[in-house]
Amino acid sequence: EKHTSLLQQHEEVVAERTELSTALAALQGEHSTLTQQKAALEEELAATTTAASTAASTASTTAANAATRIAALEASSEKLEELLERQQQELLQLSAERDELRDGVKAALAAANDERARVTATKHELAATRSALVEAETKVAALQNAEEEKLKMEQEKQAEHEQRSAAEEAAAEARDAGAVAKA
Repeated sequence: EKHTSLLQQHEEVVAERTELSTALAALQGEHSTLTQQKAALEEELAATTTAASTAASTASTTAANAATRIAALEASSEKLEELLERQQQELLQLSAERDELRDGVKAALAAANDERARVTATKHELAATRSALVEAETKVAALQNAEEEKLKMEQEKQAEHEQRSAAEEAAAEARDAGAVAKA
């Protein structure tokens, strides 16, 4: 019985050892699997870390580039605003110059119209003066002709008077001579 008990205990120990060996093998297999999973996870973590670092670096570079571009755009915007303001000032100045030129042209046209009216009035005055001169010249010519005719008539009368006087004087002398001869 004792021997049987020992055999039984031995078998139990062997069975337990076998069970433990099986459990140990299972645990070793699980440990190996976990070790592989750990290595894979560590590799994945390293890749993820590298990717995250690369992404962070890219994001940092992108942010820096964006900041640089924003600064450039702001500078360009300020330049554009200055340019627009300068162009607006130039447009205002050109508008003022255009209004000034327009006023000058209006004034020049008004002065030209006044001058044209004055020239027209002067032409009318000259025409009237010319007509008056022609009329005066005609009157002067008529008066000169009348004066010449009058002078001619007076000269003819004077000559006739002188001839008559000479004839009367000659007749008187002839009478005187005849009277002397009769005596």
